[in-house]
Amino acid sequence: MNILITAGGTSESIDSVRHIANYSTGRLGGIIANKFASKNSTVTYLHGSGAILPSAENANYIKKIPISNTRELLQKLENLLTNHKYDCVIHSMAVSDFTPQAISSLEDIIASVVSRLHHGKANHDADLATLVKEAILSAGHPPTDSKLSSNNENMMILLKQTPKAIKLIKALQPNTQLVGFKLLSHATKTELYQAATNLLTQNACDYVLANDLSQISGDTHKAILINKSGHTRTAQTKQEIAEIIYKAVTEESQ
Repeated sequence: MNILITAGGTSESIDSVRHIANYSTGRLGGIIANKFASKNSTVTYLHGSGAILPSAENANYIKKIPISNTRELLQKLENLLTNHKYDCVIHSMAVSDFTPQAISSLEDIIASVVSRLHHGKANHDADLATLVKEAILSAGHPPTDSKLSSNNENMMILLKQTPKAIKLIKALQPNTQLVGFKLLSHATKTELYQAATNLLTQNACDYVLANDLSQISGDTHKAILINKSGHTRTAQTKQEIAEIIYKAVTEESQ
């Protein structure tokens, strides 16, 4: 089989030395890659720059491609899915939901609000959130390649939503098997199942691996794999997660 796996996390730059990231290590993605590679599947491993990599013993079966931010992920995904056919895409990467749009000091934002109101540039009927957003965009600047001064006591960052990378996958390869991942924190079983089902239906996934941060510790990693029919498989460790995903994907392709 020809498999594409995304793993690790993305990192969104604020300036040349600061960034917004998440806690994903890519360890689970690496274990899944090892499982498929050990069965002679060809794996493309698209990973965040700090992600744990698959074992060297499987190097002949795994092509590793690093990315840093969501924009690079989208570009690489589009290129790979346009130029290569995959039997399955396992999208385990923790992709940033937001990226910096504008950065400014609190003092500059206040000055911008006052100026906009004084000179009639602001819509007096607009709500406070809209007024502040307009002020940040007016007073601020986009993420910079230089280092922001540490002399400012209060800095404000306006974040904007990033595109959902998972939506590209079935749009570009409708016949591939897609395994999505849903992570919540301290959710009930009902909430976790519903969130996973929503992800599955909204993105045409064939499977979703649902897990909760409160049930991940050391070797313990409790998870549920849900398919389109609502059938579930459970796992207690990362290795078992790799096993149930491998079994589900290979059974479906037979």
